[in-house]
Amino acid sequence: MDFSTKLIALNSKSNGKDKIFRTVQYACKLFWYILWRSKSNKEFIEKLKIIEAVMSSTRKALRFGKTHEMIMNALNSIHLQDHFYRYVLTFCNLNQSCYLIIDNLLWLNSINVIKIKNKEVYSKWCNKFWLFSSILYLARDFHDLVELISLVNERIKRKSEPLNKYRLDEQSGAYISTNKPSGSTDKYKALNILRIILSNKKNQPLLLDTVKNAADIFLPLNSLGYIELSPGAQGLLGLISSLLSLLFVWDSTYKLKT
Repeated sequence: MDFSTKLIALNSKSNGKDKIFRTVQYACKLFWYILWRSKSNKEFIEKLKIIEAVMSSTRKALRFGKTHEMIMNALNSIHLQDHFYRYVLTFCNLNQSCYLIIDNLLWLNSINVIKIKNKEVYSKWCNKFWLFSSILYLARDFHDLVELISLVNERIKRKSEPLNKYRLDEQSGAYISTNKPSGSTDKYKALNILRIILSNKKNQPLLLDTVKNAADIFLPLNSLGYIELSPGAQGLLGLISSLLSLLFVWDSTYKLKT
């Protein structure tokens, strides 16, 4: 499939458009902060802020009515055989459903369709559900990483296991280990595991998904006041996660399979 065909396919999906708009949104946030720090053209900075706000509002419109999709995903994931994936993915989808419901209400309030008195409370709960989903997705990634590291470690042990583990000591008449302890062994083993994991293309979806979710989790933490990030840091983290999300939609081979 050539570039033009992929671009048309991406643009025809609401999910693809959402990722494009999200990338533009956080790119604008990052750029206007850089320009603000360098005391550049204030008029251009205001234009970037307007584009950022428009992208955010457009994404809310695209997400309207997507709650049903998340509920259906939860109904599907609840039947998974693996207990860990069953509970984590089901709670992820339910959290996202709650997030989208509140997000839709806030969007309707912003266009004066409905009136919400305690908008800050709704916004806070919206960010909480976003944070819960990010934590659960990151937990799944770490679970898979631990299993992958354990698997690679076992393979290394089998390959590096010496044929003769022990030798006969002539003086004592006892068998002693031929393995000499070394302070650098553990460090070498860790680097070897990392090299094997990074060199295997099959591990790319898991590694990229971990980076995306690790970057994402800081955004709701900042919105809830647990940490304090500058607009530039928010823009950079959002841009990283947005570009990776866009890559997953662009080429499904990079998307982590459940």
